[in-house]
Amino acid sequence: MVLTTGRVIYHYLSGNQTRRVPFLKEQAPYPWVEMHEQAAARLGIVDGDWVTVRTRRGELTAPALVVRSIRPDTLFIPYHYGRTQAANQLTNPVLEPMMKIPEYKACAASVMRATHKPEWANQEDTQALLEAGRRRHELPAAQAKANPTLR
Repeated sequence: MVLTTGRVIYHYLSGNQTRRVPFLKEQAPYPWVEMHEQAAARLGIVDGDWVTVRTRRGELTAPALVVRSIRPDTLFIPYHYGRTQAANQLTNPVLEPMMKIPEYKACAASVMRATHKPEWANQEDTQALLEAGRRRHELPAAQAKANPTLR
């Protein structure tokens, strides 16, 4: 599978400031792994299961958010977190020759159901996180339905 990293609405860059704002932290207290429902079904993963994503550079364990809005061969993890929650620990740190920018955007990865939850895992936070993730995907669909010109 291909792992891609990116932003979410609740945090800015590394989240150094936004993860200190209680409301924003409640919306996205830690990372998650978005995956398409076809990939999840193939791997026996359901929404909310803890999964481990592995690359040649490391691994990260987080809850799965099963969605339809991502390609079936792609995983997404937000990059706003640090230490053992850092998505960029999985990506390729090689620098692009001209601009010297690290190749943090995408890499090959595997995903499987986790054998254990990380020590920072909290059940209440996980439920809030999954609800916020679902809202993130439902809002554009609702907007498109209400306004056909957005399709």
